[in-house]
Amino acid sequence: TRLEITPNGTDRLVLSAKLTDIDLRDIVGGPRVSPDDLLRIGVTDIDLSLSNRFFFESMVGAWLNAIYPAMGETPEQAANAAKAMATGFVATIPATLADDDSRAALTALVASLPHPTGDLHMTLHAAGGLSAGDIAPAIIVSGPSWQFLEEPLRDVRIKADWTPAPAP
Repeated sequence: TRLEITPNGTDRLVLSAKLTDIDLRDIVGGPRVSPDDLLRIGVTDIDLSLSNRFFFESMVGAWLNAIYPAMGETPEQAANAAKAMATGFVATIPATLADDDSRAALTALVASLPHPTGDLHMTLHAAGGLSAGDIAPAIIVSGPSWQFLEEPLRDVRIKADWTPAPAP
């Protein structure tokens, strides 16, 4: 499965995934799909490439609505709080999930917020497959926490590379 978005002449998002336990014919033309069916859909590989020059800024309405006013009294305070939260989240990614270089790349990406200009390439490999049903119980019980996600993500490896764009 592959999705490519090129909203303008400079930005490009490409997402591909190998899915398991799904027959797209059932979803598109078949009977109604149950929530249990959706929770069983798995993924073994995800490949994400983002060449960002203006794409992130063009999505400001979507991401700002998610953080403001919940995370700050002003949009700037909310953006800074979200950046701090993301920095802490990336810093605590377990070494079993992502190597030092990948964590450093994600840290650099987060540091560039709210104007990340550059190229991101990220892959996820789940040897035994991974589904929403695998991780949902941990998130429901504890919220997004590496401690509770350690078991469901035991066979998952993430690689990331972030290359900032040259200054204009």
